[in-house]
Amino acid sequence: MKPAQVIPFPQSRRGRFITRLAVRISAVPAKTGEKLLIASLKLQAAAMTRKGIHPDRVKGECHTLECAIRAEMWRRVLLPDDVA
Repeated sequence: MKPAQVIPFPQSRRGRFITRLAVRISAVPAKTGEKLLIASLKLQAAAMTRKGIHPDRVKGECHTLECAIRAEMWRRVLLPDDVA
């Protein structure tokens, strides 16, 4: 019998987390922002790994989370009047 597969909630759907992190990253210099992003992604990966999510799935979820954060940052740059 196979062990149960843990399926994570899609990281790219964590809207408030993504928005808060994008705001924090945007408020610091570029190098610091990159370090903050990488550190945050590592923390999320560690949390998913502890929950028993397959490493390949963790890698994919971290990639989609990074893309969502970067997209939110660009949205804030390109559409500043739309941001509340």
